[in-house]
Amino acid sequence: MPAPIPVAADFLLFAPEFGKAPASLVDSHLEMAARRTNAELFGDAQTAQDAVILRAAYTLSISPFAVRMKLVDQEQSNQWKRQLYEMQRSAAVGWRVFG
Repeated sequence: MPAPIPVAADFLLFAPEFGKAPASLVDSHLEMAARRTNAELFGDAQTAQDAVILRAAYTLSISPFAVRMKLVDQEQSNQWKRQLYEMQRSAAVGWRVFG
């Protein structure tokens, strides 16, 4: 089951450096991240939504738009990836595997 899609305003509170990004670009990354995040594996909707925000921040940070606009540096991009990885590890239960 896909995770709930956060609103762009919540995303921008977490990652204000993407404020210059077009709203449609932010929304598309949030939607893609929600499809790739299984809400059941995180146990509750809020934690799943946090994972969606982290995944969207990571994918947006490596997008051509962010690179071209120099909105983020490599360390920030890696930070979001590490945070998402740690969240996935702590949520993993038994046979459930993240990819």
